[in-house]
Amino acid sequence: MKRLYSFLSIFFVVTFLFAEEKIELIGQKATAHYDGEIEGWGDVWLKTKSYTVLANYLKYDKKSSNLHLDGEIYFFEKDLRIIRSSKGNFNIDSKIGHFEKSFLLEKKDHIWLRSETLDLNKTILSIKNGSFSSCNVNNPDWEISFTSGRYDNAHSFVEVHNALFYANGVPIFYMPYYQFATKRKSGLLTPSIGLIENEGIFYLQPIFYAPSTDWDLEFYPQIRTQRGQGIGGKYRFADSPDSRGEIELGFFSEKEDYLQKYNFVNQKHYGGKIKYKSGKIFAKNNHKDELFIDLTTFNDVEYLNTKSSQINTSKIIESKINYYYDNGDNYYGTYLKYFLNTTKTSNDETMQEIPSLQYHRFSNSIFDDRLLYSFDFKTKNYYQEKGLNATQLEFSLPLTFHFKLLNDYLNFSLSQNLYTSFINYSKQESHIKSGKFLSNFLVASLNMDLAKKYDNFFHTMNIGLFYTHPQHSTSEGHFADFIQTTSERETLNAKFSQYYYNGNGVNFLSHSIIQPYYLNDYQDRRGTLENDLVIRPTKNLIISNQIDYSHILKKLSKIETSIAYKPKFFNLELTHAYKEDNLSDPNYITAKMETKLDNRYNFFIKADYNSKYDIFKLFKVGYKMKKKCWNYTLTYQEETIPTLTDDGEKSFVKKGIFLNLELYPVGQTKFRHQREKFIDD
Repeated sequence: MKRLYSFLSIFFVVTFLFAEEKIELIGQKATAHYDGEIEGWGDVWLKTKSYTVLANYLKYDKKSSNLHLDGEIYFFEKDLRIIRSSKGNFNIDSKIGHFEKSFLLEKKDHIWLRSETLDLNKTILSIKNGSFSSCNVNNPDWEISFTSGRYDNAHSFVEVHNALFYANGVPIFYMPYYQFATKRKSGLLTPSIGLIENEGIFYLQPIFYAPSTDWDLEFYPQIRTQRGQGIGGKYRFADSPDSRGEIELGFFSEKEDYLQKYNFVNQKHYGGKIKYKSGKIFAKNNHKDELFIDLTTFNDVEYLNTKSSQINTSKIIESKINYYYDNGDNYYGTYLKYFLNTTKTSNDETMQEIPSLQYHRFSNSIFDDRLLYSFDFKTKNYYQEKGLNATQLEFSLPLTFHFKLLNDYLNFSLSQNLYTSFINYSKQESHIKSGKFLSNFLVASLNMDLAKKYDNFFHTMNIGLFYTHPQHSTSEGHFADFIQTTSERETLNAKFSQYYYNGNGVNFLSHSIIQPYYLNDYQDRRGTLENDLVIRPTKNLIISNQIDYSHILKKLSKIETSIAYKPKFFNLELTHAYKEDNLSDPNYITAKMETKLDNRYNFFIKADYNSKYDIFKLFKVGYKMKKKCWNYTLTYQEETIPTLTDDGEKSFVKKGIFLNLELYPVGQTKFRHQREKFIDD
């Protein structure tokens, strides 16, 4: 009872005396002095608005606000850090302190730090003879030790001197000085380093400048010791809460001997890219609108192949500017498409669409809910520097009447469709005349939806007949090969689809089949039969198959089969695609496999094989490791890359080993070693 009385007395006296500082002191034994000092022993707690301190011994001076701590010390700073130490001093007013033989846990950046001495100055930590990591404290996967360092909590910035990097306790490399930011900050970013056969040592050093929260700049000079050097830059910005974009420019110069060896079209490769996306530009209330810009330009494809470590595999690069406005009843759109052909030295004969305009009136009732109409208008402008140009206007007006029959068992609809197209040519020869196409056709459909519940599954089925009858069609003038019109044939489409669901509502089988019949074509009456099947025999297994059968060829014209098996720790996807037409006979096999061991370790392999040319378009195999504090990916990759030389389009194979190493929150480093070889004609 005596000890309890002493404890309560001290508690109330301390609270009363230091009420203006809002300090609470609780301990097994405490003494208050007349000069303003108070001492506590045996698990003494001191609490303020921002700090909580636990120590074996504590002495607090009211006049100076100095706090002296000894023994086993735990220093908690609200929502920021925890310090464990053996001895320390701290001033509550100035927030300046000194701790010895300390361990610090930084909550915001998830970093722990050991140090011989630790000095606090508001938001700055100064450390002597320390080490830090974000991995497990006991036996960390990686750790950096140093003789002196500084951590700026306000700017999440770390710098250390005489740093030694350890991996699983083994010293790997030494750095006399190293700095990094744990959040967005100006400075040098982690470089990409590699060795590329015939190109020499590859080194790319990003430089980051971030003066504001809504924009930044990144420069990335690079050197390939045997090939040449270049520089790129990217400007990123966010000009509103609903919009953001980036502007990128780049340049690379080949060495003379490398240029002569590979016979590239240009010695200097340059280009740029603009990306921008913005919503709510003019839209208000429940209306929607969006502007999307994606523009790419360059003088040849090697600009893309020398840009960082990215490889271009596309022969056609598309640029676009799209904008739409949707008010719920009406849709307005404008689209611009510009294509760059990477297989040609000139883009003068590449057809462009600049611009296209569209107005669409969504389906709405007229006079009766069973009578619906919609309207669509498009204008397209086809342009090429050399050759025929054209402007096309298209109008489409469907009017649909629908109702139910036989107690709602049958659904019937009748649609009258009007379509017109007008084509006006420019830069044409005298014999080429403007085109005009008018079409009026009727579409009648009769379909039935059936559903039945069984003991262990639920089955739905749709059976439908769709008849298209061209009523009137006229065409005048010339129709170039790039002009597309809606031309209907008298057709009867028979469609059948069914779905099976288990007791949990999961669809485990889907099947559909479509067979068109061309009623006015006596040589090719039966069109291509399309059959799609998707089976999910188990939760993790999906088997799909698409088959097209040509009645003219009397054989399968398309086969695409895929198997995906995705249990918890293993993913496997196999795809075979075959398609036969008059121009080519492609036969592709794609395989992807990925293992997940303990959610940390991941082995993967991917292959895209073209059996017609007996080449791998892509083959890569690798290993991933991912933890909270670090991850890495090691990959071996072979890829077939197109390029352009004075002798025309060629392809070469690049084989390489890639290592991507990321330490959180230090940053990431990329290493690669590559070899390349041109494919013989």
